[in-house]
Amino acid sequence: VISFEQGCTIVLKHAYENWLNDKSEELKFPADSIDNQSDRLAEDIINLMIDQQKNKTNTISKDTLRKIAEQAKGFKDIAKRKTVSEGDEKSVINREIQDILNLQSYQENSSEYVRSHLDDIIPLILYAWSVANKPQFPKDTQIIALLLFISSKGKGLLEQIRTGEGKTLIVGLTAAFFALCGNAVHVVPSNRDLAVEGEQGC
Repeated sequence: VISFEQGCTIVLKHAYENWLNDKSEELKFPADSIDNQSDRLAEDIINLMIDQQKNKTNTISKDTLRKIAEQAKGFKDIAKRKTVSEGDEKSVINREIQDILNLQSYQENSSEYVRSHLDDIIPLILYAWSVANKPQFPKDTQIIALLLFISSKGKGLLEQIRTGEGKTLIVGLTAAFFALCGNAVHVVPSNRDLAVEGEQGC
């Protein structure tokens, strides 16, 4: 992402009519211009949230936010280390999910089981999404959004996600988690075309 001023400088430096013809000189962006908000680290995201919550009421505690940052990093590391030694990855994931669904403790209280086994469930959900959408992997922003929804059990939560930070993925991950908890999940989108595209992607 570059600022408007940086964009103007680049446009003025290179004659428009030569953009496609002049191969000798590439358009060069300033080294500090790349600031992809969706690639921020979990700790940076949480520090920003803590800073933005100053002097506000009804906020999430700093301890909870710091715990979420640690969990996000840990779950991501576990998911990235998952490998399949034999067979198809999707078949292995389906088998893992089916094994969970068949457990007596899961059948007795699915929500309690899932919430008490986050170290297994969250990496499995992240891994499943990454296998279905290779080579992409959920970003820290998306994992934190999921964990915020999970930690808000019984309180309700409204999250504001910036453009390009992966709302579709966040909704997909969150829906998968709450469905595993045994909840009926309803997703109400505002844009039909994006909803169809998102459903196919998730």
